[in-house]
Amino acid sequence: MPSTAVTAAGSAEFRCLRLRWLAAKAYSPSMRILKYLGLALVFLYFFGGGVSHFTATAMFERIVPPYIPLPREVVYLTGVLELLGAIAICLPQWRRTAGLGLMALTVCVTPANVYMWMNPGLFPTMSPTLLFWRLPLQVLLLALIWWSTQAAEAATGKISATMRSPRGSKT
Repeated sequence: MPSTAVTAAGSAEFRCLRLRWLAAKAYSPSMRILKYLGLALVFLYFFGGGVSHFTATAMFERIVPPYIPLPREVVYLTGVLELLGAIAICLPQWRRTAGLGLMALTVCVTPANVYMWMNPGLFPTMSPTLLFWRLPLQVLLLALIWWSTQAAEAATGKISATMRSPRGSKT
């Protein structure tokens, strides 16, 4: 029966090999293109939404739940944050942080989507079905933001320290 130390070392080797395989697969040219397409979608969503906060302020004010004070200021603030996040994901050195910020912002605006879904009569131009599907689509948006912004090695091709073998070699 193998000792615990041998089993642990073998397990660590296996993890390193698995991470290297995943890294090679994740950073293939086709996957890199898909990630950039994902970034483009995230950029367009938040940049367009951010601009809309200033061009359609009254509409955005209507979707702010009544228990949130200063709706106009909240609309302007979230618009600025969306624009900053959209621009920041275009900069590789800010991409991961901006992705986390956009994810937090997406979660923070969930009460507006719930408010719209629970009060469809206040939004007669939108079908109740569409108001419902905004919530699951928000989960997909979170997944897209995470997937397209949280892989720093994808852009550089570098192998992180956690992917090196436990013995310090790069094999």
